[in-house]
Amino acid sequence: MAGAEHNSQEIYEDQQFLKAFTQLKELESKGAGIRADQGAVYNRLKDIGWTKKHFEYAKWLQDKDIGEVLADIEMKKRIALLMGHPVGRQLSLLDDDPYSETEKAFEEGYTVGKLRKDNRNPYDVGSDKGQAWQRGFNDGTSFINQELKDAVEQEGA
Repeated sequence: MAGAEHNSQEIYEDQQFLKAFTQLKELESKGAGIRADQGAVYNRLKDIGWTKKHFEYAKWLQDKDIGEVLADIEMKKRIALLMGHPVGRQLSLLDDDPYSETEKAFEEGYTVGKLRKDNRNPYDVGSDKGQAWQRGFNDGTSFINQELKDAVEQEGA
């Protein structure tokens, strides 16, 4: 009898392996479905000019603070200049920030609204920056909700 040839540790290890094998196969199957869904979304974006690389950059950017992003841009600019690539000179246009503090606050709020994040104004709501941030948040929320509104209206028509 094959079972009698195994000690209890081997039996336990064999059981754990087979259990894990079954779980991994199930997860692979689910993963294939998820990857197919992701592929469909990427294809939909590709049809309008966006790529997976753009998505990956947006995901990377969302997790970084401004210092990390600027350091990355500076390094790319340095490499481009070393290689004699014209884009190195073009990136110098990013050296001066033409936006006022109020405009920056608006853009911050706008981004938060577009991403449907919580309405947590980091500025004093009575200040110019606080008011600009809130206007940006409201405009960003309106922007992202317009697609939903259009879809609902088309469905009802």
